[in-house]
Amino acid sequence: MEPGLLRQAADLAERGVACAVAVVMETRGSVPGKLGATMLVTADGTSRGTVGGAGLEERVKRLCRDALASGTGGMHTFDLAAWKQEGLDSMCGGTVAIAISLVNPVPHLLIVGGGHCSQSLAKLCDHLDYGYTVVDSRAAFASDERFPNARAVLCGDPSEFIRLAEDLSTFSHAYLIGFSHQEDGAALIALLERGFSGIIGVIGSRAKMHAFRRSALERGIAESAIARVRSPIGVDIGAQTPAEIGVAVAAEVIRDVRLGGGSGGTARRVPPGRTLAPNDHEGSHFP
Repeated sequence: MEPGLLRQAADLAERGVACAVAVVMETRGSVPGKLGATMLVTADGTSRGTVGGAGLEERVKRLCRDALASGTGGMHTFDLAAWKQEGLDSMCGGTVAIAISLVNPVPHLLIVGGGHCSQSLAKLCDHLDYGYTVVDSRAAFASDERFPNARAVLCGDPSEFIRLAEDLSTFSHAYLIGFSHQEDGAALIALLERGFSGIIGVIGSRAKMHAFRRSALERGIAESAIARVRSPIGVDIGAQTPAEIGVAVAAEVIRDVRLGGGSGGTARRVPPGRTLAPNDHEGSHFP
């Protein structure tokens, strides 16, 4: 493998871009790509590096894009002999085996609010090597001391940040865990109006989410877009303390990464008869 291309793959993952890595694993006879030759391919077909050029390379590019679409890599063997049945249009005559593996994006959470729940979630992200950015309008809660490993800590109106951000696609998830339902509501409206394609989660009660839904509809936002919002947030483990809430939300992100949650996923409902945990109620944001 080529270290430079692997570093590029890691950089793409950090920026939220998936890629496929094709590596020549075995060769027999005359082949253009030598053992360890590496190529990176992104979903739009852009490639870096080479596994041998010509027809072989174009075939591998297509397989890489197919792998990105299906989420599954694999091993592929090619005969570089035009005279063989199913051989590539090549006169080299050898055989090459190429492994295609996927490098998936690293989750990058936009966390609105810098309170205790956000701190707990951030600490878990540190252990998971997930990226996160924190936005809070309160200077005391938007500090590097509270979030030393964040990609960015921003002090200001969260909805203004969302509206002015050049590119929100770098965020896989946006969790609204603020101290103010007005700020959380404005941030939610801003995300929906921007057409944020990631997963959106809102901490709070059913009444709070109902009010947000009504405001969004009044702003002309489609019901289908609102239905994508998760509220309450986190895997249902009966979480009550800030640390437990952090675990529940981190588990939700892990589930999305490992089992698939898609962009936005689906709204999660509280099961009938279940008592809402304290984090589901107005004013229980543990600021």
